[in-house]
Amino acid sequence: MHNFRFEKALKHKSVTLHVAVYGLARALRPFVHRPAVSFVAVLRVESPEDLDVYQTAAEYLLRLQRKRSINDFSEENNEGVEAFGDFADAVNIRRAQTLRYMRRTIVLHTGGGDIPGQVLMAADLVAEIEPPLPGHYLAAAEVTGLSGMTEADAGFLCGCSFYNVKLAFRSRRPLANGLRRLKTLAAELAVEEKHEAAAVASAPVSARRCLEEAVGYGEAKDWGLRVAEDLKAWSAGTLSWTDVDRGALLVGPPGSGKTSYASMLAASCGAALVTASAAKWQAMGHLGDLLKAMRGSFEEAMRQTPSILFLDEFDSLGSRDDDDGQNSNYARQVINGLLELLDGAIGHEGVVVVGATNYPDRIDPGLLRPGRLETHLVIPPLDGEARLHVLCGHIGIENLKFADGGFEVATVGWSGAQIEKLARDARRVARLARRPVCASDVEALLPERVPVPAEMLDRLAVHELGHAIVGVLVGQELLAVEIEDAKYGAGVGSFGRTGFQQPGMKIWTRSDYLDELVCYLAGMAAEQLVFGEHSDGAGGSERSDLARATYLATLIETHLAMGDVMVSEQDDDKRRLEMLRADPRRFAKIDVIIKEQMERARDMIAPRMDALLVLKAKLVERKRLEGGEVVHCLDQNQMCKA
Repeated sequence: MHNFRFEKALKHKSVTLHVAVYGLARALRPFVHRPAVSFVAVLRVESPEDLDVYQTAAEYLLRLQRKRSINDFSEENNEGVEAFGDFADAVNIRRAQTLRYMRRTIVLHTGGGDIPGQVLMAADLVAEIEPPLPGHYLAAAEVTGLSGMTEADAGFLCGCSFYNVKLAFRSRRPLANGLRRLKTLAAELAVEEKHEAAAVASAPVSARRCLEEAVGYGEAKDWGLRVAEDLKAWSAGTLSWTDVDRGALLVGPPGSGKTSYASMLAASCGAALVTASAAKWQAMGHLGDLLKAMRGSFEEAMRQTPSILFLDEFDSLGSRDDDDGQNSNYARQVINGLLELLDGAIGHEGVVVVGATNYPDRIDPGLLRPGRLETHLVIPPLDGEARLHVLCGHIGIENLKFADGGFEVATVGWSGAQIEKLARDARRVARLARRPVCASDVEALLPERVPVPAEMLDRLAVHELGHAIVGVLVGQELLAVEIEDAKYGAGVGSFGRTGFQQPGMKIWTRSDYLDELVCYLAGMAAEQLVFGEHSDGAGGSERSDLARATYLATLIETHLAMGDVMVSEQDDDKRRLEMLRADPRRFAKIDVIIKEQMERARDMIAPRMDALLVLKAKLVERKRLEGGEVVHCLDQNQMCKA
């Protein structure tokens, strides 16, 4: 944990700077120990107030690598670190684009605005900086001379922002002094949140928003309404508690409305809402205090039956499977304590437990087994109708009318939190004008609509139809092909989509994987046949066509043992596979697979160029083609050839 060479250079720096460097080194594992390798890494920082600390840490990390590099005096040894709170600003985009010319570049951002397309094209790594581990704080304390830190102290600090930790330990304050300040602050915040939650829970159901009114929650809404009916039947004595769903895990990205869901679920159930989180429990102090606070939350839920016990940030507790050395005992005791309480609460009549997470894969498997949080509910992205409904709800107007669906198109991919901010800004505009909110207030705040040039539309249509044609030829069921004729805001996102029916249960062979792989490459192949070369839209990010094809080819050659070698690598983690590709011989074999499938895609499309060009004209004009129309055109082309 603490054998990095930068420790000597950072010895007199803050604990938070050490921890930030550890976190960056963890995110940059494919590159951090290879100073001669050039890279562009785009890393997301969870909290905007921590951005400055991570920027300083990135500069120190690159400085260390420069000292180790044999190219230290080369003119090409340019390095750069840039931090962006928001990519939506045009000036920020220009700054970010210049970084692609640097030899080793770290771009830090907080998720505001889409990552510019040119930056994605240049990026070798796009990832999030994961939250600090207790071991990071323990190692930092040892190096900086902050003596006496325990595992529980380190676990508590992991739940605090760098900003607050830095303030608490300014001027080399002793550990006990800094911890006392942080715990006092955390306790005050917990009391405020408890009072707010109590006010919501004590309000009459008629004054609380219910799940029946919610839109966009998909299966989570259906499950919640079933639980509400079951709780009412249980309260009336017509349903046994053993027949009630008593635990669920709510999965969704930040801003998707998980906390709001818990409040609406409680209102629909006519139940009390008890909220807790790992951060609140850790704020109480040492391991014993944490377990006591955890127990208190469960006991409160049991006292207020019927109740909904909402456990936010459920992944923050970690997993007993994590191999974190000296911290494994701490994590094991916390998880074991939670398992005991969870079994007791779920077995206690009248308590429904709902956990919420952004990262379900980080949760201990024991917490998700049948009889615990056995039902997993994924909050889907909001569709256009749902986004409009959420906006109207926040503004307080039953229905706002927008011309030509402008709101729905401009807000594709927006979360509930983003729409709430839009509504808040629109209310402010109307308030300053001393009038009610109108649609024009919202429209003025939407990202600018920028038309897509005609030549770009042609290329987009050809690319998507390449996917569609090859997909049909390998036996996939095509649903539709779409392209967009405008973008909104400064970011560059995806302008086209080709949808296929997801296959049912089947055993996959090498041929099946190659069919999937050739579909990913078909867009590039179509561009090459029509325009002579493919564009940069096929690569750049980890979700790009070429990245997905590379991932599949690597699986075939390593993890699945479907290549020339029958030895199977047991880990299919993307970062692990990136490291495997560093072997030149393995890299060459993966490259052969991709090139063979690229040639196969071209061979499949070339005889159908007439159909491709006919379909391209229709798609450019109408922006959407149904799968049946594409298949019919291909059949007609084949009949003409015959």
